[in-house]
Amino acid sequence: MNSLMIKGLIFAAVLIGATFAVVKSMHIDLSDPINMITLIG
Repeated sequence: MNSLMIKGLIFAAVLIGATFAVVKSMHIDLSDPINMITLIG
């Protein structure tokens, strides 16, 4: 495999993982007022 392709796949995997983590944390923050205040403050 091409090294550039491998880097692209790793980048895509990290991006998907980061997006999932942000969405998951946002749902937790929205359901928990204390976390929401911590996020804003």
